[in-house]
Amino acid sequence: MKLATTTGDFGNYCKTHKEMLKCVYEAGFRYADLSLYNLDIKNGNPFMEDGWKEYTCDLAEYAKKLGVTFVQAHSPGMRGNVLDHNEHYDYFLDATCRSIEICSLLGIKNTVFHTGFMEGVSKEEYFRENADFVRKLIPTMEKCGVTLCIENSTKVNMGTKYFFLEGCEMNEFIDYVGHPLLKCCWDVGHANLEGHNYKDIVDMKDNLVALHIHDNFNFDSHQMPFTGNINMDEVMQALMEIDYKGYFTMEAEWTFSPGRVRKNPRDNERLRDIPLEIKLDAEKLLFKVGKWILESYDCYEE
Repeated sequence: MKLATTTGDFGNYCKTHKEMLKCVYEAGFRYADLSLYNLDIKNGNPFMEDGWKEYTCDLAEYAKKLGVTFVQAHSPGMRGNVLDHNEHYDYFLDATCRSIEICSLLGIKNTVFHTGFMEGVSKEEYFRENADFVRKLIPTMEKCGVTLCIENSTKVNMGTKYFFLEGCEMNEFIDYVGHPLLKCCWDVGHANLEGHNYKDIVDMKDNLVALHIHDNFNFDSHQMPFTGNINMDEVMQALMEIDYKGYFTMEAEWTFSPGRVRKNPRDNERLRDIPLEIKLDAEKLLFKVGKWILESYDCYEE
């Protein structure tokens, strides 16, 4: 397995995607997950402006020179909600299609997608509404050769608004849509909050093509492995059992929580944010930890 991490690790430190990628490289990673999570916010994102193709191709060239390969992405999800047909819906659809086109230009085959959420919706309605949105994406997916990977969540985040908490539910939705470019991303941190990982991974089998690796205790804190209570042996043994072929992708961007997610931050707090120098040290440790996990199961690949 090859070890990757998200550019979102440095989203609070860098202004450009090149800067984020350089930090990922300096930490030791040679495979990257491009975070496009904020793409559905109308804030002048270069990927949503007229020169987006040039910007993307320039980033691809920079990654090549740097020695980093983009292998995965995360589609927009900061404001968009498939089940909420508000004034933002059309922009969210456009941003999601754009994210797939960006993946194509960067050679990314899999992008992770958050399905919608709504309190009190039935499973039948949940499947139908999410399937309708996915089908709107399929022409772009087919044109670009990009697979959309639905992701599991947790009641800690979603309460009763979300149905994909188990691998078998995700399999069921994939069968419901019935398209070969729809697969699964398994988030081991979300699953840990539900109290299970092994059976779900085994249940998904070939439908599992992407991972989000992070740790936690009792909330979705996206920490470095072994700073929470996830049983990583359980995760690895399940992956080995199904002969998982994808990347081992870290999503531990909150190992150091930014000031904005801590309680009652003040503008004059000296310790509001960890400096980039220390964040880079933590990222280097994240790489070492990921490499050790994979080497311990004799499956680490350069």
